[in-house]
Amino acid sequence: MVKRKARLVAKGFSQVPGEDFDETYMAVTCLESFRIVMAVMAQKDLKTWQVNFISAYLNSPCKYEVYMQIPPGFVMPQGEEKVEDLTNCQWPGPNTVLYMWALDKTVYGMMQGAYNWFGELEDAYNSLRYYGSRANSCVRSQVINGEYTLTSTHTDDVFGVSSSSESAAEAKAELDRCFKIKDLGTPSVILDMKIYQDPESGTISLSQKVFLEQTLECFC
Repeated sequence: MVKRKARLVAKGFSQVPGEDFDETYMAVTCLESFRIVMAVMAQKDLKTWQVNFISAYLNSPCKYEVYMQIPPGFVMPQGEEKVEDLTNCQWPGPNTVLYMWALDKTVYGMMQGAYNWFGELEDAYNSLRYYGSRANSCVRSQVINGEYTLTSTHTDDVFGVSSSSESAAEAKAELDRCFKIKDLGTPSVILDMKIYQDPESGTISLSQKVFLEQTLECFC
């Protein structure tokens, strides 16, 4: 266990299409595109890196006017602007005044969360002068002062390769200026695939051993 984490999740199943949201899809890197990125990395001997966007969906504004009922433990007593601890109270509790939250950001669980986040991520990459692949919009490249960076994104995870350690550090710093990120260092496992690199031959191989072990552990 690394840490404990709690998260407020909205009841997206109660949202009404056309009134509370429109699109719901999220573009992610397909396996074929990821393999091509790995092939380019091997051919050009690029440096690998990986980052994760922290609370990704909360970075995207809510484009519809959506209200959410305040959950238990966060009900404000009438006439007072504070949070009251209702842990031991019966929900909704006698004489409790129910308040609603007008959502400013996309909360996890909302139907449009993935779509709104992808739009914010796309705008950030454009501002950083990345060129999006016409074959896969989740694969993007950037060339600045002869330094080359190529990334593939999968929801809130970024797998990147750069021509040098300096350009890799700068690429991560640029993303960190746009959104809060967690540096995962040199990737060894991504999307349940194990990455093997042979520095002598320059070859790279992918294995789904991790995924198979997890599947066996779950069902055996």
